[in-house]
Amino acid sequence: MDITLRDYLAAADSIQNNVIKANMRAEDLSRDMISLRTGIKMIQAVAKKMADVSNMIQQVIDYSNHQYTRIDPYPRSDSHAVVRYLYPEEERPVSYTHANIKLNVKSVRDTPDIPTSALYYIKDLDQFAVNINGVVIKGNVGNVADYGSERTAWCEYGTCCKAFQNAIQGRSASQGSSADKSAKESAKENAKESARPKSNFACHYYHPPEDYIRAGAPIEKYHEAHRNFTAGSWITANTLNAKKQSKHFMRHIGSLDTLASDLHTMQKRQYHDEVATREDQLMHDLLIYMILIRNGYVERYRE
Repeated sequence: MDITLRDYLAAADSIQNNVIKANMRAEDLSRDMISLRTGIKMIQAVAKKMADVSNMIQQVIDYSNHQYTRIDPYPRSDSHAVVRYLYPEEERPVSYTHANIKLNVKSVRDTPDIPTSALYYIKDLDQFAVNINGVVIKGNVGNVADYGSERTAWCEYGTCCKAFQNAIQGRSASQGSSADKSAKESAKENAKESARPKSNFACHYYHPPEDYIRAGAPIEKYHEAHRNFTAGSWITANTLNAKKQSKHFMRHIGSLDTLASDLHTMQKRQYHDEVATREDQLMHDLLIYMILIRNGYVERYRE
């Protein structure tokens, strides 16, 4: 039989009253503590599901103007529903020279004390993922290509992109759109089109798997449309090599010496796409490293 929130509250009140009266044995306290923790995890799972659906709906509603308020589905350390001593956290600076820039961590004495965490594959999104401190990082291995190559930048129009809609519906990119454009606009669009590499996909920008789901397209269409990256997107803009190249698509945060000032720079709206790219690049690099391990190139993990 399903347990309601009222049942969970009644059980918690009963246990609390017994603890206050001090009329419970140690083994009974241990049993009730496990029962409470199980209830907490169940409630958190339901709350996360509700928050995920709410986030998805809100993004659909406000996708056009890129403004929405996200509900964080993961409880924080100060949330009442978190069993704090099960997930102890402390703040540690990223460097002793940058004591004011900190991360939430769980300290261990030695490497073997770190529990194993799986590398996950999300079937509905065709993406690999890890969960660190409640932050889900997901993505795929992509191509490292020249500037202007396909799917090296996010499409700012999302599911509103006409070219993406044409590809999903199996129409040509020009069908149903060129008639509404002036001759000057069409000429500019054709010139831009001819400069791009040819592809089976009408939109040359990257669309995440969520766009395919929202558009009602099977996820199989995403199999050949994974995110790609420009070679320069791994170069930091304030390095010596960067001065010889265009700063477009380059990193504007990443060096320890300039981390504090770089964080201030990243507040500017033009760098918001770079933050999203970092997640994609992080998973790309992680997967490449895992491939190296699997093929015996990392000595300490050779079987």
